Amino acid sequence: MFRNSGYIDPQSIRSLVRPFSNPLIGGVCAHADPANADKNILTKMQAAYYFVSFKLQKAAESTFHMVFCLSGCCSAYRKDVIIPILDQFRSERFLGLPITWGDDRSLTNWVIRRGYKTVYSEDVQSYTLCPEDIRTFIKQQVRWKKGWFVNSIIISKYLLFNHPFIAITYFFPLFIISILTPVIAFRALIYEPLVDGVAPLIYLFGIFIITALTVCYYRYASPDNRYWPYLFCWTIVNAGFLSFILFYALATIQNRRWGTR
Repeated sequence: MFRNSGYIDPQSIRSLVRPFSNPLIGGVCAHADPANADKNILTKMQAAYYFVSFKLQKAAESTFHMVFCLSGCCSAYRKDVIIPILDQFRSERFLGLPITWGDDRSLTNWVIRRGYKTVYSEDVQSYTLCPEDIRTFIKQQVRWKKGWFVNSIIISKYLLFNHPFIAITYFFPLFIISILTPVIAFRALIYEPLVDGVAPLIYLFGIFIITALTVCYYRYASPDNRYWPYLFCWTIVNAGFLSFILFYALATIQNRRWGTR
């Protein structure tokens, strides 16, 4: 059973289905890159982000066979796992209302909660179209953050009781850091400079170092990928703007419109 909102390199099909030879594998996530990466600076930044998101985060999660979001760009699921829960998946609710976004994370949650493993395969190449203008991009980010937050809440109890090591050492720390990031950014970039007169040099130096280390891995993992300089641009935009979108996403969590359709 396939979910594909982009398209896949036909040569990758065998690699996409190969992991299912293990009966414990319930879902496989392909690697995805924006097909329109060269459109403008915004799409180039997203190309850098996609690379790190898949090659670093999903690859790391795949080492313990629990990728928390089998990307909607291109993923495959074991049919016998999905068919029995389709009605429950379609009728999921949060705070009394239907969940209308984050379907890839939601479906991944169901696979994990049924006791199956989810993995990422860098051998499978797929492509998607990323937003080319700021307005569409912001709407997408709001939708993604809502989906991330709601589905993280839904799966947290299962992880704590069934996979405590992963929950305590990875999932909950990442969740807490993600929630605190806009708070930390606000204090460092706005509050301290305006109230205390302290320039955010340490904060900026810290995120520069982290980005530089990530770029080192980026260059090592894919020497021919030419979008790595835009990861610095992405970091700046994320620290100064994108992280704050989480506040808006949580404040409008009851707005269940898709956002970009």
